[in-house]
Amino acid sequence: MKKLLRRPEVGVVISLLVITLAFAILSDGKFLRPRNLSNVLGSGSQLGIMTIGIALVLIIGEIDLSVGSVAGFAGLLFVIWSNRFGTIPAFIAAMGVSCLIGLFNGLVITKTEVPSLIQTLGMTLFLRGFIYVITGGFVTSFDQVTPFLELLSGKILGGFYTSIVWFVVIAALFTVILDLTSYGNRIFAVGGNRQVARALGISVDRIRLTVFVICAGLAGFAGCVMAARFRTVAATTGAQMELEAIASAVMGGCLLTGGYGSIPGPCIGALLISSVGSGLVLAGAPAYWYQAFIGIVLVLASIVNLSVVRRVVTR
Repeated sequence: MKKLLRRPEVGVVISLLVITLAFAILSDGKFLRPRNLSNVLGSGSQLGIMTIGIALVLIIGEIDLSVGSVAGFAGLLFVIWSNRFGTIPAFIAAMGVSCLIGLFNGLVITKTEVPSLIQTLGMTLFLRGFIYVITGGFVTSFDQVTPFLELLSGKILGGFYTSIVWFVVIAALFTVILDLTSYGNRIFAVGGNRQVARALGISVDRIRLTVFVICAGLAGFAGCVMAARFRTVAATTGAQMELEAIASAVMGGCLLTGGYGSIPGPCIGALLISSVGSGLVLAGAPAYWYQAFIGIVLVLASIVNLSVVRRVVTR
């Protein structure tokens, strides 16, 4: 039990259980109905895929504010190019552009030592403005629904979305990478102490660069999944999602100071945020309470996480 309580995701698990029970009571059981659970898991999986990349960035002691705009931009390119060249080539191209954006962020940050906060903030403003220029503020839709779109985010047995499967697979993959590979050890080492990591022969800049590429790639994938689910992309697609992803990662046990975190915790944090949004609607609360509620949960989860870290360090 003591070992279990030291896990970085313990706080968010408890929070999710409490909130699920509370909303189930407040909504007279509507929260636990299959249709609502499908929507919660569908939205949570989209945010969760993005949050996995954010978790890796936070663990190396950096931050990426561009993921929401990367998701919106990738989704937009996916729709536009699908209507011209087909969904599969469009998806590959959109993913390539997303990774190139991450590569550019990483190169600027590692070569110039510009703070990642500034570089990614500038990138998100640039991409969001570019999205508005391309769309003119209007919605862009697929001309037709293809099997590949159904594969990305269609419905399967029970009315649940295939994006949930992608979310689970990606989460499992990066859990293995982070916990059981030398690359994962290097990520923690870079986030813990860069000077010590360099002294041990770790290429710190290469690790930082690849993590930013992975983060942007996962954000682009999340954007394509959102486009496939809703069959459209709006100028505001992905807006504010970077804040939700960071909140999910922090709730899940990642520290903004780096060197500490996991993959399962942030994934559960994404489901928590999705649950809050749906639960408040079903409970009849005004929509603007969503932001306030997330803020409260974020602060409480951060306090729990810090207390867990202090116990681990002192023992």
